[in-house]
Amino acid sequence: NVDVASSNLVSRSILRTAHIYYVGIDRIIEIGAEMAVLAMAMFLAAFFCFRVILLPKATETTIKKVYEFEEILSER
Repeated sequence: NVDVASSNLVSRSILRTAHIYYVGIDRIIEIGAEMAVLAMAMFLAAFFCFRVILLPKATETTIKKVYEFEEILSER
């Protein structure tokens, strides 16, 4: 009886685990697409943050040039 009960418990836990980890191919594709979009968004955010952190003077000079260009256009 003990062997039967323990094997029944083991088989039930294996079936539960298999059910939890089993997903269809459509769900795998959906998860992959969502992760790809998330990765691209995180990459772009990190890229622009590091650009501002690493090149703060370049950012300031760019802003100043834009203002100068706007002034030149408004004078004409």
